[in-house]
Amino acid sequence: MIWHETLGVESSTDILLSPTHIGLFIGLIMSVTAPIWSAWPDAKSGTSGWTSQLLLVFGAGAAWSVVQLIFRYTNLWFRGLSDFCYSGSTEFCDYDHYNEALEFGLQSFWLQALLLSGVLILFLRRWNPARGSMFILFLIQAVSMWVYSEFSSTVFQMSLLLAIAAELCLPVFNRWGMKVYVPLMAAVQVVIFMGMWWFEAQRISNVSYWFEGTELHVLPFGWTIHATIGTVVLAAAIGWFATMVATQPLPVELKDEQAPEV
Repeated sequence: MIWHETLGVESSTDILLSPTHIGLFIGLIMSVTAPIWSAWPDAKSGTSGWTSQLLLVFGAGAAWSVVQLIFRYTNLWFRGLSDFCYSGSTEFCDYDHYNEALEFGLQSFWLQALLLSGVLILFLRRWNPARGSMFILFLIQAVSMWVYSEFSSTVFQMSLLLAIAAELCLPVFNRWGMKVYVPLMAAVQVVIFMGMWWFEAQRISNVSYWFEGTELHVLPFGWTIHATIGTVVLAAAIGWFATMVATQPLPVELKDEQAPEV
């Protein structure tokens, strides 16, 4: 109240950047993740099937939903195709210059890959997901995305496909661990988004590709073939790097030095 009384009330995107609201977001994240932190030291937690992991995946999914609200205006899932596409000489996309459209889109893809990786690492570092747990985790996020998009059926369909993919790809985690599973899901998130927009772009455009000089531009975004494929690869690379940083063990000597004295 003091902040609002002295500096005024925020509007539009500024609402998400108010220090008071950021404090509320942090408090909300801490509250919904309480089941995770309370169960973390318990060796038997989450070992009796998906029902024993229900509160845990709810905490992770709810925290993810709060973070998605904070970064809502940087998420391409809530924007129209014209906001980040490139159409060359055709007047459809907002950006006339290719690099501007590409850079705007990449910023969102990178951030979303990092957020997805962080949520998965939080859960997978401690628990082996039971059948159904990953679907529920992503389904919670899907519902929140649907609400944030003002009940867009397209956004819900994309989010639901991501939840199904997360569950179907679980054998990858069981065999190779999260160092493969997390990058895979970061890449799948981009592929699903591109796939859904491809049908819309195909309906709008009378071509599937075109050349500008030696550069091949392709649907769905009109980006070059290098950028279109590279975006998927880079999303996976972000997931892999985040996983490597989170799971890198300390040297034995350093662990001994940091161990508390009894």
